[in-house]
Amino acid sequence: MIEIVSGLIMLCILIVVHELGHFSVAKFFRVKVLTFSVGFGPKIWGKKRGETEYRISAVPLGGYVQMLGEGPADEAGLDQMSTDDRRRAFAEQPLYRRFCIVAAGPLMNLILPFLVLPLAFMVGMEFPAYLDQQACVAYVNTNTAAAEAGFQEGDCILQVNDTRIANWQKANEALVTYAGEPLIFTVVRGGETLRLTIPAEKADIEGLRSLGLEPPHKVSIARLLDGSQAKAAGMKTGDQFLQVDEIRINTMAHLRDAINAAEGRDVRILYLRDGVEQEVVVTPRRNAEGRWMIGVALGVWSDQVIKKFGLVKSIEAGAQKTFDLIGMTLTFI
Repeated sequence: MIEIVSGLIMLCILIVVHELGHFSVAKFFRVKVLTFSVGFGPKIWGKKRGETEYRISAVPLGGYVQMLGEGPADEAGLDQMSTDDRRRAFAEQPLYRRFCIVAAGPLMNLILPFLVLPLAFMVGMEFPAYLDQQACVAYVNTNTAAAEAGFQEGDCILQVNDTRIANWQKANEALVTYAGEPLIFTVVRGGETLRLTIPAEKADIEGLRSLGLEPPHKVSIARLLDGSQAKAAGMKTGDQFLQVDEIRINTMAHLRDAINAAEGRDVRILYLRDGVEQEVVVTPRRNAEGRWMIGVALGVWSDQVIKKFGLVKSIEAGAQKTFDLIGMTLTFI
């Protein structure tokens, strides 16, 4: 719910900033602006200052700017306007002015990150730690493009096509750069360098995980189910899985595979509680769908790092991040 509300607030901010661009340039060119609304739908509050009514509307998702002579009905009534109003109507402006007014909205959305991201870096931004780590594969999902290409657990990606890969973040960005092209991965496996290819029709630009490659993450118990075998064995909410028999648990898929591989026999689980490693034996049971379970709902998470800089470094980091986002957006388009 928090993510949904946060997303809606951010969407509202982006649209209001977008409309503010139209509004500001229209005012600069002395185009008559009738209404500037935060939100749309029925008016909740409004105040007229000069020739413009500033209002808050009922649906708080965005906003709009209404200019004189902007709509077809207004254009049809240009002959009935006063000379001054007609001169200031949007439809009567030279082409370059109309272009500037229209382009100001998306331009403001491009400028916004240059203002917001440096501030965010000064306050401190939290990122998954694995994004800055070498792009080594923790798990390869079956029946995926990566599995068909021959990826194996432990492969470390050195290069994608002509781009050197320093970490997971750069690897994800490279997929966008080569959208629509075959992806040729140079990987190191056990000291040997290999080239693995994913054809263009199976390539995906949404990151390595969309290809079937999983980064390492931690798996813990979010909730113990009714009649839980893990609970009966003494495990508690928050316990982090480290190992099941001989299988190290670096992804949720590792735990699933380890439990299924046991096929109902006792499994030895090594887990972490309050910084202390503990061990327990649990007997999986088959559920109604035929899968082996130990009675837990899982939580998956990664270590987080906070990136926080001083003023100059924040401006540099914010600008670089903005250029990266703009580049990825243009490449995607």
